[in-house]
Amino acid sequence: MGAIALPCGPAAAQSLPDCWDLTYAAIHHRAVSPHPPFVTYDERISITTDGQPLIDTREEVAYRDDGVARIADERFLYEPYVTTRTEPGPPELGPYGNRRALWIPLDEFEDPALKLIASVHASTPNQMSCANAGLEQYKDHSTYHIAFSGGKPGAPALRDLWIDSVSHDIWKVTVSSFLPVAVDDGPSPRFANFEIELQQIGGYFVIAHVTWKYRYRISWQSSSLFGEYYYSNFGFPTSMPETLFTES
Repeated sequence: MGAIALPCGPAAAQSLPDCWDLTYAAIHHRAVSPHPPFVTYDERISITTDGQPLIDTREEVAYRDDGVARIADERFLYEPYVTTRTEPGPPELGPYGNRRALWIPLDEFEDPALKLIASVHASTPNQMSCANAGLEQYKDHSTYHIAFSGGKPGAPALRDLWIDSVSHDIWKVTVSSFLPVAVDDGPSPRFANFEIELQQIGGYFVIAHVTWKYRYRISWQSSSLFGEYYYSNFGFPTSMPETLFTES
């Protein structure tokens, strides 16, 4: 009987999970996870230009799950105002409000008469692509680093996700989004990459820290902007007066 040849090199590396499967699983996990009806928190906003303070302020925020927020800002002597725009964004990741239902498969609803007959992903122009960059340690969590590219030109886009390899929780995100300060360095819009770090408090995943930077030229000179946001003092009330979220 002839000998059986065996490979002498190391065993082939185990293939990585598909990047889209991981992404959809993480968004689905976010959709079905508990979400607080209200979030109260403090935020410090610091933006510098070439190391010198441009904006340095503190806010006290009450955020409602439908995206409405009541903000008391140090710049305005803490006189509260109601808005649907929070800087740099909501205190937790989406999907938000009733859009969560779009990420829950029909077979997870209670009605047994509803049957899932197909799962469809649309292909669109300027479609994004992704790649699984492998396992990375983020703080004390083992995560898959998913890198995205492409997308619609001139529009915000997802750039990176760090997804827990066991729980599918998202621990860090990078998104390309609009620069939050005015800069006269050419045609608009201008984009910066926002690095968003998350934390778990009281059973909820909320934003802990956000940073961005932007370098631009004016004539023969160049300048650098750096933005940083710290979230703290979280609270999760079960109810808040409706009048807090209406303009006086």
